[in-house]
Amino acid sequence: MLSTTSTNPDVLIVLDINDVLAIRNPTQIQVPNPIDHGSYYDDWTYLRPSKKDLKVERKEIKLSKGSFVLCPGACSFLRFCKEMGDVATFTSTTYQNASRVVHALSNAQSFPQKYKNKSYFKFSWYRDRTRIDLNGEEKWCTTKHIKDIIDNPVINQQLKYTKTNIVICDDSPYKVRFNPTENVVIVRPIMDGQWDKNRHLDRLAEDIIKQINILSSNSEESTSASESPSPV
Repeated sequence: MLSTTSTNPDVLIVLDINDVLAIRNPTQIQVPNPIDHGSYYDDWTYLRPSKKDLKVERKEIKLSKGSFVLCPGACSFLRFCKEMGDVATFTSTTYQNASRVVHALSNAQSFPQKYKNKSYFKFSWYRDRTRIDLNGEEKWCTTKHIKDIIDNPVINQQLKYTKTNIVICDDSPYKVRFNPTENVVIVRPIMDGQWDKNRHLDRLAEDIIKQINILSSNSEESTSASESPSPV
């Protein structure tokens, strides 16, 4: 099992929403019953959802058209991310729809009391913060850039976020293709709604740990190289 302790206290984990933390208009919802939560997560390694988590995750989040359902383990996954560093959401979905998911997660009863408001997330960015993809085949194609986070005078006022400590997680390689590969975690797809079979968020937790370790290793190597004495 990989270590779940971040060596960099300034790590920022940026999460997509649709098909990562929640499913929009799912046709096969298989959210486990709280009574069965123990056996459901037996083969999970990093996340240990509670019965309270499942009560939150079973609630349908109504939209003007359709709905969202939180992925099983979403609350436990966010607590895991919070232990690793700062957490933010960045989605190409509109504020009108995605903010309802952010609100549901931020106010989940299974979160520590001090996080029962939107300060649980360092920030939440929506479609208006993405960039138009001029090479996209459809007019609604967008891209996400960690440079926009690094250069933001409000989010990064203390200059703590750099390419050495940001991990952006998205299920679309196309949307994050302009970022350095070491800063990106491509979220593995949810297959046919069978969340219990592919450990969706538990696997994502594992992938995030691996990516943070890569960033930490690269940062240490860079620091070591800069401190090495120049040849005479």
